[in-house]
Amino acid sequence: MEVFKNFLKELSQSLRVEIFDFYQRFDSYTLDLLEHKNVDIDIAIIRNNEDQNIVIINSIVETIASALNSIGISSTSIDFKGNLTKEFLVVSKSGLTNYRELFEFVGKETINMNLFNIIFEYILDIDTEKLDNLDLFDLLPDNFKSKLNDFKKNLFFQDKDKIKVKSLSSGLEKLFNTTSLKMRDETNSNNNADEILKKLHDAKEQNIETLKIPALQDTQQYSPVEEQDDFVLEPDISYKSLNGDYYYDLFGNLPILKSESKKLLKIDLTNLKSIAKEPEFLDLESLFYYISIYKIIGLPIPFKTEEIINILTRYISGKIFSTGMYHISNPLSNFFGLSIISELKLIDDIEIIDLLDIEMFLENELKLYLPQKLLLNYFTLLSLRILEKRGVILIEKTHLVSEQINFKQINKDEKSLPLDLLCQLSLIKLLDDKIDLTLFKASYKEPLKLLISKKGLVNDNLTDTARVLLIFKMLGINSKDDSSVNILLNSVISNVDVFQETKKINNFHWSNDKWALKVELRMTFWFLVVLLQYENVAEATN
Repeated sequence: MEVFKNFLKELSQSLRVEIFDFYQRFDSYTLDLLEHKNVDIDIAIIRNNEDQNIVIINSIVETIASALNSIGISSTSIDFKGNLTKEFLVVSKSGLTNYRELFEFVGKETINMNLFNIIFEYILDIDTEKLDNLDLFDLLPDNFKSKLNDFKKNLFFQDKDKIKVKSLSSGLEKLFNTTSLKMRDETNSNNNADEILKKLHDAKEQNIETLKIPALQDTQQYSPVEEQDDFVLEPDISYKSLNGDYYYDLFGNLPILKSESKKLLKIDLTNLKSIAKEPEFLDLESLFYYISIYKIIGLPIPFKTEEIINILTRYISGKIFSTGMYHISNPLSNFFGLSIISELKLIDDIEIIDLLDIEMFLENELKLYLPQKLLLNYFTLLSLRILEKRGVILIEKTHLVSEQINFKQINKDEKSLPLDLLCQLSLIKLLDDKIDLTLFKASYKEPLKLLISKKGLVNDNLTDTARVLLIFKMLGINSKDDSSVNILLNSVISNVDVFQETKKINNFHWSNDKWALKVELRMTFWFLVVLLQYENVAEATN
């Protein structure tokens, strides 16, 4: 038992920040699902109507279960429906204001318990598939799998101790509070009603201003795609190109593919257009991909201006882009939002956001610059780049480039190498355009080539393959005479056959699953960006 406790303490202490980040990401994912299923957890508790309350709470329970099911947790292992309803019956008689408070203090405990169990099982090699599913959905913090692997390597378990820890896994929740990441007091391991009520009271005091804000009502009626006055987008010649040599300088004013390159596309455009009939499937990131795809292939976007703004409004908090109306802003959301309004030429006169507030938020993100925060820094600087193209004068950042160049913790053997290295090289150039990236060719060309499988793909997926092609371009490896470029380009072009109806696997398909749609859109987007960067080479190889 002592070995088990020590293991839990060491895990929670060494990866505390990352685990809480992991919880927050899945929390946002679940909240998005609740919104997608039209479950409004911010509405006031309906007093004296127990039947109606049970209906709403059951909808919350089913949505949480659906979120956990999507990453591979079976319904039979999720045991919280009875407890959640019971706790609700207790706290609804108190000062509980709305269903979000119940979600925060009862529903999330079940979620966090399941998420921590995934980490627990991954480290002990009981089950690694669920963590891979989370990775697919981009729900893991930066380098999280790598840090878990390092933790595994540093475990000083004897075989008998590892067996003991595995055998005690069923009693994990009794010993350890997976939400607070602390050992439970064994004499008082269960939350009683008074404790729950205290938590709810504290939360209500902290969130009272937020709860006063009325929920935005979505009154826009979406007409059939065929009847809409579609956006027709042309490249904006007044839009500054800055450097213009690298893929990231295309964002905000994406060019249109040449006619010859368009012949390489295998996209079912009828199915692609049909997505606009169900805009609730498009969150901020997916909308960015969707609009960008239409811009690159040179077709009208099947949305009216007010419909785009209506979608964007759901992802703005305090006039800054966010993952939701009441969520904390982040660099990723601001990049997606700024890119969208730049592509649609709305950036200079859209009233739902404040460019100065966004700029201040982004600049503040860089005040304590940590080079290991690759993804956050990457999206922060990409967002600032878009603002810079609009003529915004930004604070000098070249002094940070030495920190980024000296960052050596990218693991060359990890599956995360394509994304990590793309971020690393892009950050160096975004911080200082004068840096010659071909100087890094000797360090990274061979490790990247080793990732190419016999199928000609990287990590057996098209998105990572596209990322490696963009890295090669940045390193100056972009000639049709380079065998690696030819292999990767041919593989991408021959394998990208998107928005088809014949590839349904279980229910994870772009036509009926929001996250499968995002994967399909992301893959298509990066494929098109690769074609933009390799147009001459791609045409010559086919």
